[in-house]
Amino acid sequence: RVLIRIFIRCCSWISGYRKAIGLTQRELGARLGGVSPARVSDWEHDRRAVSKDFAKKLSKLFGVSAEMFL
Repeated sequence: RVLIRIFIRCCSWISGYRKAIGLTQRELGARLGGVSPARVSDWEHDRRAVSKDFAKKLSKLFGVSAEMFL
């Protein structure tokens, strides 16, 4: 299990959790305080790193550790 978690990119966590609670990229961005859908897409496709501040917001929203998104 540990090895699997190491190789899964943070983007798959964001996309997976977002879809699990039924949010679009636009809706997730709005819940994070006005993040554009393009930025959410960039996170999900590993084109842009998630900042510590947004990792904390994501962790609160999804109820998981912030480290999953860093």
